[in-house]
Amino acid sequence: MIIKEKHTSLILSFVMSVLFALGMTQCGTSVTDDKLARADSLSEAAPSEALRLIDSLRTTVSADRKTNMRLALMEMKVKNRLRMPLDSDTLALLDKYYTGRGAGNERMLIKYIIACSYLDRYDAPMVLEYFHEAAEQADTTLEDCDYRTLHKIHVQAAQLLMQQDALYDARRENELALKYALKAKDTLNALITLEQKVNILTKGHESDSITINMRKRLSSLYMKHGYVKQGVTASAPVANYLIERGLLSEAKKYWFIRHIA
Repeated sequence: MIIKEKHTSLILSFVMSVLFALGMTQCGTSVTDDKLARADSLSEAAPSEALRLIDSLRTTVSADRKTNMRLALMEMKVKNRLRMPLDSDTLALLDKYYTGRGAGNERMLIKYIIACSYLDRYDAPMVLEYFHEAAEQADTTLEDCDYRTLHKIHVQAAQLLMQQDALYDARRENELALKYALKAKDTLNALITLEQKVNILTKGHESDSITINMRKRLSSLYMKHGYVKQGVTASAPVANYLIERGLLSEAKKYWFIRHIA
């Protein structure tokens, strides 16, 4: 009887130890997830701080493969934001790992970062190929779809196509970029995308009166939302256009805007 009770006690002790270990593992994973989410939130506004947080996680957390891949992906995201060199072997490993697994946002992000790495090498065909692949990964039916990254993909594709004088395709990419900036509720990038549209129209020899009126509206919207620097930049072509045509009284307004920032 005593032996049986002792045996039962040992089993209970073992079970409690396992449950405690599992609880500690889950707690550690939760803390790591929270810190990764924090690093992600800092990646745009404070990327240097985000990189320091990622580095600290590498040295303090004993992570499984999935978490290590997330850390590596976040590191590449932040380094790309900081215009730092990207390790091609790491990018290839991440691309292989996330192909067919992970969330659509993760698959889209690694394809986008690889596209940016080709952009740094001035390889336009590969940039556009990976931009296209990245956009295909997005699942816009989900509430947590990363519309900010999706916007970046299309707005940068539009810029590259405009530089290549592929203006029809550039306009199509620009329209998608604007759509996703609005879905992300990103006012500044929505306005920047509208300004890109005007630049595409200007390059396509759209009527000066149309593009100038669009720039007037843009300048006003930038100022309205507190983006003074961008409003000044948008006003410069307007002032020059009006001065060239001798419309000095109207030009004074935009010339003044150029000198208030």
